Amino acid sequence: RPQGSYRLAFDLVEEYRFWFEEVGSTPLDIPVEVQPRIAERRLQVVFHGAPDPETDAALLIQEEPLVSEEALAFVHLVPGAVPAPNWSRLLLDAHQEGYAAVGSALEVSRSERRRFAPWAPGGGRNPRFIEPLLLPSLLAGLDSETHEGLPCFFGSDALFEGRAVVRLRRRSGRPSG
Repeated sequence: RPQGSYRLAFDLVEEYRFWFEEVGSTPLDIPVEVQPRIAERRLQVVFHGAPDPETDAALLIQEEPLVSEEALAFVHLVPGAVPAPNWSRLLLDAHQEGYAAVGSALEVSRSERRRFAPWAPGGGRNPRFIEPLLLPSLLAGLDSETHEGLPCFFGSDALFEGRAVVRLRRRSGRPSG
C-alpha cells in the first residue's frame, strides 16, 4: 500500500518439479512506482444535522486545514462531535497511504462507554476492524450509512484509526438507546 518503488516479479513452477527460470524461461520482473492514493490532502466535512459552535471551533484548529470545495475525501460528522487537533492529519495520512475509508475513535460519556466500546480510543490502527467505521472519512464515490445513530461505513479497503479521536457530547444529534 505505501507509496514508493516496488518490484513486481513472477515465475512459474511445474508442480513439484522445477521453476521455469531454472530451465531457461525468463521470469517477469518489472519495476513499479506506487503513487499516493490521493494526490492532494484535501478533506471536507459533511455535516449530518445542524451546525454546532463547539464542533465548528474544533474544526478551525485542525493541524491540516479543511476545505469547502474540490475535496478528495469527505468526513462525516454530527453536531457535538469534537475532533482532536491532529484528527484531520491522521485521516489524510491514512488516505494517502491507500485506504479508501478511515474511521475515527470515539470518546463518549460514561453512560455510553459500553455501547461504543469497540470504537474506544487507544487501540492504534486496525485494518481488520470488524465493526462499521463510525464518523468515517471516505474517498469520493463511497457513501455513508447509519449505525448507532451515526454516519458509518461498511466495507473493505478500510482502516480504524484509533489515534484519530472525536469526543461526542451525550446528545450529539443521535437517538439514545
